[in-house]
Amino acid sequence: MPNTRLSFLLIALSVTLVGALASAQPLFAADQEKVLKYFGGKIDGRRNGSNPSGGLIFDAAGNLYGTTQEGGLIQCGYDGGCGTVFELTRQADGSWKETVLYRFTGRDAGGPAAGLVFDGAGNLYGTATGCNIDGCIDGPVFELERQADGTWKYKRLYHAPQPGGPLIFDQAGDLYGTAFGVVGDPYWGSVFELTPGPNGKWTSKILHRFSPYANGKWPVGGLTIDAAGNLYGVTCCGGSYVGRCSDSQGCGVVFELTPQAVGKWKEIVLHRFNGKDGFNSAAGLTSDAQGNLYGTSGGGLQSCQGYYCGVVFELVRPQTGGKWKEKVLHNFHFSDGWGPESNLTFDSAGNLYGTTFAGGGPCFDPRGCGTAFELMPTQNGEWSEKVLFKFRGGDGAYPSSDLIFDSSGNLYGETYSDDGSAGPGVVFEITP
Repeated sequence: MPNTRLSFLLIALSVTLVGALASAQPLFAADQEKVLKYFGGKIDGRRNGSNPSGGLIFDAAGNLYGTTQEGGLIQCGYDGGCGTVFELTRQADGSWKETVLYRFTGRDAGGPAAGLVFDGAGNLYGTATGCNIDGCIDGPVFELERQADGTWKYKRLYHAPQPGGPLIFDQAGDLYGTAFGVVGDPYWGSVFELTPGPNGKWTSKILHRFSPYANGKWPVGGLTIDAAGNLYGVTCCGGSYVGRCSDSQGCGVVFELTPQAVGKWKEIVLHRFNGKDGFNSAAGLTSDAQGNLYGTSGGGLQSCQGYYCGVVFELVRPQTGGKWKEKVLHNFHFSDGWGPESNLTFDSAGNLYGTTFAGGGPCFDPRGCGTAFELMPTQNGEWSEKVLFKFRGGDGAYPSSDLIFDSSGNLYGETYSDDGSAGPGVVFEITP
């Protein structure tokens, strides 16, 4: 099973730091970044979590919610801690206060690497991969139910082989998600559905099992659903053999799952990546009003120190039948980013926002600490890129989460680290 974020981080942390700062270029002057929360460190001794990466969500009051992969209960059975679910609340003086809603214990697995989703009653749902620095086990799909006294009650809904990506609801209140395996079969991955029933019981169903070849394997980044109830997603690997890809069985695919009669689902491969237009993806898809799909991936035309810098792509929905058409909207070039791993976010004007895990120029790591970027459509059908911020370490390093907007147009996100020493990450705000 690939884990590009952690494997890249280990490579980056092995870089000799001597001379990196001396070679640093002038700081990139663009939008303003502010760190809202430093995880771990001397203040809370990592008890309040470390290494966030799954992305943030707002509640109606403007509070932020997210997960950390590690930290929390260091005595949970794993050296780095099993992870947390947290809330950040804006204070009167403009600062943000963290409240840990739940610390994973090890008995309930741990390592939550995906974001959260609210139901209509204000309860939170998420997944935990079961992975951390000590290895991987099966992980839960969980609910945190808000109690009358302000506490949160943990409940496991489903146990899956390493579920990944955020969950989504359909209009009926059913939950959908992806996993890297299938119960009884640890390979290739699956898409599952959870249906609520009486007395708080949930029924699970596997909608699709991936194969390692033409139809892709190892779904990443969660799912997107359209008005007709069709599901869309990405696999990191499989598809068809292309020698340029790191996986000998293919570069990955974009897929659609459509509901059929008698509860069956049919997979349609919308696009097979060929390396130049993407491979080894780590993010899901975003849809525009016309049903076109947008995402990020590795690969591309530009080399970043022996790797390919990555791309932003669009899949154009056919008007009447026919095939979806893929178009690369942007090739990264190291100075503006390397290794995009986040889902994309639209603003009201149709511009796209995201992050790259590395690149942007030297910080403590000469490969760069990552960027936040904006893509703007132009009149000739092309897209123009603007780098919003280049992370330098201290203010964050290695962003991989989605960016989200508040009502004032400010952007919020997370970085997996902050200083290059494998810990412990930040929550940040970028003000245009």
